[in-house]
Amino acid sequence: MPEPQNANHPHHLAPPGPDDATPNHNLTTLDTESADYQSVLSESNGNINGSRRARRFRDRLKAALGLENGASRKAGPMYSETFEQIVRPLHTYPEGYGKVAAVEDCDPNFLICRKFGELHLRVLLHRQDELAELEDDLERLDKDDYSDDFKKLKSRRRDYAVDSDRKDLLTKIEEKLAAYDELLLRIQQIHSIKRPTRRNQSSLYNWIRDNRLLAESESVWIRHGDDLAALANDQEHGWFGGFVEDTLIKLSRTATMAVFRTREQHIKSGHEIIVLLSRKRFNAFIYVLITIIATALLLFPVFILDRVVRDGVDQLLVIFAFTLAFAACCSIFTNARKQEVFGAAAAYCAVLVVFLGHTTSNNVTGNGVRR
Repeated sequence: MPEPQNANHPHHLAPPGPDDATPNHNLTTLDTESADYQSVLSESNGNINGSRRARRFRDRLKAALGLENGASRKAGPMYSETFEQIVRPLHTYPEGYGKVAAVEDCDPNFLICRKFGELHLRVLLHRQDELAELEDDLERLDKDDYSDDFKKLKSRRRDYAVDSDRKDLLTKIEEKLAAYDELLLRIQQIHSIKRPTRRNQSSLYNWIRDNRLLAESESVWIRHGDDLAALANDQEHGWFGGFVEDTLIKLSRTATMAVFRTREQHIKSGHEIIVLLSRKRFNAFIYVLITIIATALLLFPVFILDRVVRDGVDQLLVIFAFTLAFAACCSIFTNARKQEVFGAAAAYCAVLVVFLGHTTSNNVTGNGVRR
């Protein structure tokens, strides 16, 4: 094998130093096509066990040979995990539908389109009536055949033995049913898509209108609120996430984008006045806020019950108020379902009641009253 040209280059492997070698064993040349890697590795384990530099050398040897889990394979080139991403800034797009598509693609909250629910149902109703008409034709044919030759109705083979109008009619019904069923299921899926939040709808509409990207008659689709579909349902934290984002931008737009915007998003926004935030970073910040709020909702009533309120009725009112506040926070700040909110509120109330009972017992015992 030729001598390595650069010991620091990831494609080459530097030979071990004098500290790595042992008196009786020197590893000088390694043929990557024919050397038995398992024997070399076992020999190294037996002679330089416990040496950190030797372990690093073996790892580099394994990487250079392209071997994984002890299985030998032909060595191939190694690639760095860091490389420059190709990001096209928004200002490089010409005004029109192409730029609108680029804007909608740069943030999941902007993935908004129309459902055309009325048109889907209009077509579905027409196909439904076509099938109803064919159903009437089939019933009429059955009645006529029952009068002429009722045995046809009892035997498909007898009916299909000659040219049968029923066979042609059923074939036509089958084709119509297939198209009807496909459209029916597609409409069900489309109508299950949630509509975008008013905030996301307003953001996209204002951006398209202010930049005059589309003709006025072709940009009114964004105003059909009830007929819009949010293709990416990125609403894990409900309106609370939008409230926090708007508040941070109002406090300091520059600081918010510096903390929550990635380098790719910075390049993507370019010269455009658009706020792109990393969902991963922002969601982590929201989780921190929710954790702080949840902790406060648990510690504040504990402090009040232990240090401030001592009367039994007032303590129950405190528990009721904080349980109500906890349930309201679960409903407002998250997308939890009703049964989840109920279960969480019940568990929260149980914790406070247990603490109240423990505190009352300690107070009774401390006052010298026998239980």
